[in-house]
Amino acid sequence: MKRSSMSLLCVMMAGAACFTRAADVELREVLVRQRWPWSPKVDIHYVLACDATQRVDVAVEGFNNGASIGVLPEASLSGDTYSVSYGEHRIVWDPTLTAYSNTPLANFSVALTLAPEKTYLIIDLSKTAGQEGQITYRTEPGIWYDVTNDMSYATNKLVLRRIPAGAYVMGAPSAEIKAGVAQTQHSVTLTRPFYLGVFEFTQAQYKQITGSYAGNFTVERDARPASNISYDNLRGTTLGRGWPTNSAVDATSFIGQLRTRTGLGGLDLPTEAQWEYACRAGTATAWNNGSDITNSTADANLDRLGRYQRNGGYCWTNNPTTGQPVYFAPPNTIGVSNGTARAGSYAPNAWGLYDMHGNVTEWCLDYYTNNLGSASVKDPRGPLTWEPYNNYQYVRMRRGGSYDIGSVYCRSAYRCEGYLPYMQAHNGMSFTGFRVALPVPVVQAQ
Repeated sequence: MKRSSMSLLCVMMAGAACFTRAADVELREVLVRQRWPWSPKVDIHYVLACDATQRVDVAVEGFNNGASIGVLPEASLSGDTYSVSYGEHRIVWDPTLTAYSNTPLANFSVALTLAPEKTYLIIDLSKTAGQEGQITYRTEPGIWYDVTNDMSYATNKLVLRRIPAGAYVMGAPSAEIKAGVAQTQHSVTLTRPFYLGVFEFTQAQYKQITGSYAGNFTVERDARPASNISYDNLRGTTLGRGWPTNSAVDATSFIGQLRTRTGLGGLDLPTEAQWEYACRAGTATAWNNGSDITNSTADANLDRLGRYQRNGGYCWTNNPTTGQPVYFAPPNTIGVSNGTARAGSYAPNAWGLYDMHGNVTEWCLDYYTNNLGSASVKDPRGPLTWEPYNNYQYVRMRRGGSYDIGSVYCRSAYRCEGYLPYMQAHNGMSFTGFRVALPVPVVQAQ
């Protein structure tokens, strides 16, 4: 494979570096300039020539006097490195975010390496970190519908879909049913792509990691979502409560065990902003298929997208004396047409994600706050600490609605408010589950 390499002094590319693994993709007109003496940053301009439908990732390898200093760390790069399409682009390298000082390298050059955008990440949970075939990828640009035709992808394997970086309006317009201060609209920009589970984590997947099932509904349970799981179960009660200060988890927590099994230390819950962005998949409507809510309890537009109270989820009533739910039948006898639905039972959104509406509410990393405000934000991580609300502590956010509630609580913008007892981090219920996220790693030079 050829590489495009240019000195700081030689700013025009003498030739083109071809990406031989995808036809008609090449780099042209690479230009490298340092901003010294007013800034240590380096600008890298390039043109990507390819089909208008193609997208690639770009890795940057640095050289000093012809000797490689390695692939430049992701954290030191900004600009067009992920999901790059046809046209002119720029990358900015900040050497102060690496092992290098503010002094310019004497004869710095770069090599740009292209790789196809890996749309789907597949982890074989029956294998341990580093085992052959443990991690594979698929690169098709569209929705991988066949993922629902092989239930191994919801039981023995874990499939995550790549979500592109971008901006969206978080929250609900005032005219949307049940919109309120908790869903005030504001602009959110996510600067880095990430992977997110195609399905909610299932009971069989949970058993692969912990050795035991988690969930009330046991009829054909393998592909039903794992539930009865608290935030503390997932991340731990000591290190795991450290978000947003850091992303550490307890080694014995579920996420800790998952990281060890897979070798992917970045696996975690999504932030609340990542969750809504992924749920919407480019839509600005109540439902992620581009339709709006028309009924607060039973909505025909939601019927196609997920399990909720009025399309099969309803399997209980309230005891008139205690107010507590009473199942019409024991949960372990309820079939798959009631209660939670098996993974992939309903239509996906435009990014190939299933059950973002209904089924089980999903934990997010963020502490709860009732008002996110109207100011524009970039890569939000939520409040720095929990907000006391009805004397509940360690309150975290959950999103998406569940099988046992009405349609209005399953909207893209709906946020589970902190006054609900089951929002406590130590409390898991049959309607509480999760899906996992993973930051897209930097592309390695080849």
